[in-house]
Amino acid sequence: MVSVVAARPNQVAVGIDANAEYVRRLRRTKSAFYMLCGYLLAQAFQIPVVSIGPSWALWPTFSDLFLGVMLLYFLAGRRDFGDISKANSRILRILILICALTSAVLLATYASNLLRGAQSATRAGSFGIFQLYRLIQSTLVFRIAAGIPITPRRMMMLSMSAGTALFAVLVGLGGTYTALIRTRQLVSHLPSDFSTSGPWAYLANTQMRDVGTIGYNHAYTALQIIMLVSLYLALQTNRSRVLVVVSLLASFGGVFLTGSRAGMAAMTFVLAAYFIRRPSMLIAAGSLSVLMLLGMGVAVDRLDIDFGHTLARQLTLSEPLDPGNLSGRQEIWSRALDMVREEPVRWAIGAGPGSATQLGSNAHMLLLHILLEGGLFGLTIFGLAAYAVIHGLYERKSVAGPILWATVALLISSLTQETFYPVPAFGHFLGLYLCSVAIILNPCRRATIPWGETVSCA
Repeated sequence: MVSVVAARPNQVAVGIDANAEYVRRLRRTKSAFYMLCGYLLAQAFQIPVVSIGPSWALWPTFSDLFLGVMLLYFLAGRRDFGDISKANSRILRILILICALTSAVLLATYASNLLRGAQSATRAGSFGIFQLYRLIQSTLVFRIAAGIPITPRRMMMLSMSAGTALFAVLVGLGGTYTALIRTRQLVSHLPSDFSTSGPWAYLANTQMRDVGTIGYNHAYTALQIIMLVSLYLALQTNRSRVLVVVSLLASFGGVFLTGSRAGMAAMTFVLAAYFIRRPSMLIAAGSLSVLMLLGMGVAVDRLDIDFGHTLARQLTLSEPLDPGNLSGRQEIWSRALDMVREEPVRWAIGAGPGSATQLGSNAHMLLLHILLEGGLFGLTIFGLAAYAVIHGLYERKSVAGPILWATVALLISSLTQETFYPVPAFGHFLGLYLCSVAIILNPCRRATIPWGETVSCA
């Protein structure tokens, strides 16, 4: 009994020291945390801010700028970012492995192509370098977000950042869809010729209604909406049912306007996952849907909107196996498989990062794209990463439920696009996704100072 009583003061002292160290970490990571909020806000505008760099694919956006500052804070105080959860640690190890293997394969395949004098070596190598750059960048976002301590107040601020970004994306999409916002104005600071700006020139030369302020690919806009609404709902500590329904329906409407059928299928899955467990909310959802449709009807009458084209495109989801609804994907898939069959070794390790450019386009199917560039070995590593993420999210499903269902939905949507692959058309989506996972798997704790008062520092 005496030994137990005698040990208590030491235990209390250890607890106070640990808590004091946590408070110090909070203060030291405050600036990095604000940059993380800025990174989330920047997801609402993914158009390059300046045309600097060797290629249009590498022109910096606000996301790059916030990440760069976060990285400086991380390098300056790595000890303050050292404590990460077990789930995030498992995912981080796999991400580092993917980056290392991609680097090794890129060097090997690029050298082989040069020795053989392959004409496609330079182009494939350039896209491979871009993919490696995005992978490293996304891994850094994940590592930094995983190491920033999260408190209830910080969680609220992150939720507000994600919600604000979501609102801005929807407003921007509504603006370009109705032509109230001209896409040529959004890229007026960039060169308008295709030889310099690549696909960004489309925004300058045509009114792209289905992209908003995100980029030149409507599928990317749909992915941003799905990810932002999922993160916003996951970070809500006191979820108002009305607010949840409004957010989901508004996001559903936004994804619909993008015309992305893969995005529409994923968003429908997210909605079903929510309402199937809450059938009582269907009445409120139905009422709000009617009001939204009436509002859209008024807008269609007053504004220059080709709503019928969007509706007709989205209705083709009812016949997903019709070759006419696949936009030529069956031919692309066939060419991708033929390319894999050209050399038996490609079944094992693929043709190398960036090699899909030899098809003239991406494979338009995530697993096939990974098989083409990384082989069965690459598919195995991707499977391990997907399992680690889903397992970690499932363990915290009471909090991470929205991110979990979004992940499953986006994996389904990857049957017709490279959802989780670092292709130029999807910009910073992989970084946003991994950042969201890192945040939601980062345990929230309430720090207290020795005399028991809650510390409210951001």
